[in-house]
Amino acid sequence: MPNPLVPIKEIAFMKGFDDANNFSTIFKKYEQLTPNQFRKFRLYLRTSTQ
Repeated sequence: MPNPLVPIKEIAFMKGFDDANNFSTIFKKYEQLTPNQFRKFRLYLRTSTQ
């Protein structure tokens, strides 16, 4: 997820999903995290390595 300011719902629509819930379900299946959890984890990694 490139930009943390873009809502998850908008990312879902940009990726071709009609429903953000479907996107979240598929995302979690492959990443073992929800999109929000993934975003928070990435933000944590960025701030902890600086």
